[in-house]
Amino acid sequence: MKKLLILFLFVNISAAQTYKYGDKSKEIRKIQMRLINLGYITDQNGIFGIKTKFAVIAFQKVNNIKVDGIVGEETLKKLDNPSRPAPNYKNNPDHIEVDLKRQVLYLVENKRIKYIIPISSGKRNSTIKGRFKIYKLKKGWHKVMGKPWSGFMHNPIYFYKSYAIHGYKSVPNYPASHGCIRIPLCYSDFLFEYIKSKNVKEVYIY
Repeated sequence: MKKLLILFLFVNISAAQTYKYGDKSKEIRKIQMRLINLGYITDQNGIFGIKTKFAVIAFQKVNNIKVDGIVGEETLKKLDNPSRPAPNYKNNPDHIEVDLKRQVLYLVENKRIKYIIPISSGKRNSTIKGRFKIYKLKKGWHKVMGKPWSGFMHNPIYFYKSYAIHGYKSVPNYPASHGCIRIPLCYSDFLFEYIKSKNVKEVYIY
């Protein structure tokens, strides 16, 4: 009964408005806490900052609704009745999965999806699919020259040749990279330290 009451209050408090980047309110903190409980990484301070925006984007991708990073009526309804994805691979309890169709990354811990992060993969299907081993991590910004592109990437987590999961300044809601898996800079340190501390080795891309 108590859980039902909390859910009822969430719907009624939030449904009257649209919440977007830069907004501040008690209702936003409730939205943040709901996202965190579902595995999305955001702040919990009532401020609709960049982490909250990307958490909303990831949630919208997973729930197959309009991806705009804004919490409106459709997103609020889904927050009350969300999709809860399950990992495709359970032979290794701790690993990474990259869902190219949904454009999200799953951190799987103990055979369950613990965290969900939005990504931008390779345009024109240039991201390779399969099972890979993480073979190198580099902290901070690193320059890449012509393999297969030139530029900078943050905290690269290499899984195949010069291809890596890495932080980048531009992570649109569609495939835009040269084959790497881009993640928002606001998650780059978190993911790097998580992979390092948990000694995660396997990456599945599908």
